[in-house]
Amino acid sequence: MRDYFRERLNLPFEVYFTDTLCLESLLSENEKEILANFNSQTRKQSWLLGREAIKQVVKNISNDFDNSSLSFDTAQIKFPCNWLSLSHSANLAIAIALPQTIKLKGLGLDLQLNKFPKAGSEKFFVKPSEKEILNNLPKKDPAKNRCLFWTIKEACYKANPENQNTFLSEYEITNFDLGLAKKGIHQFKFASLALPNGFLSVAICP
Repeated sequence: MRDYFRERLNLPFEVYFTDTLCLESLLSENEKEILANFNSQTRKQSWLLGREAIKQVVKNISNDFDNSSLSFDTAQIKFPCNWLSLSHSANLAIAIALPQTIKLKGLGLDLQLNKFPKAGSEKFFVKPSEKEILNNLPKKDPAKNRCLFWTIKEACYKANPENQNTFLSEYEITNFDLGLAKKGIHQFKFASLALPNGFLSVAICP
């Protein structure tokens, strides 16, 4: 998986999948404060799952950090981020990261498993100019094709350094085969990987 995205986007990504919650003993004081503010146990578990993915992927690119162990303070990360992205699906979290020597405007990742957008929902995230692309994808499975488009749009959204108050329908896939998309002045390059029960997409804003 890591090598696939490295090859497709020509960048030295590190990727980390996990279904394990981060141990609270590894949290910084700032992280513990964030955790304490969640009222829902489900939300706490989801957040700890994400912390584990982030801490492990940071460990894998540790040469770029002064504090690179699993005690790395993720509270200092603000999204959208130009070197790291995180996604959850079901009971899994995945994080992708680049060495901070790589200068991008944005990096985005989206994972969708066992949950495909319903028929008719494409009107909320597919532009009229993209319908021909959507209808002519190699997979002749409308549900899977909608899911693929959704993950690409979400990844581009996360890679947009100015994504506040934007909607997925505003992101346009301009060339599916070359993995190109745009939103206003921002250009994106994306790559997607089909999984047994969904898709994983990564987008960069150079």
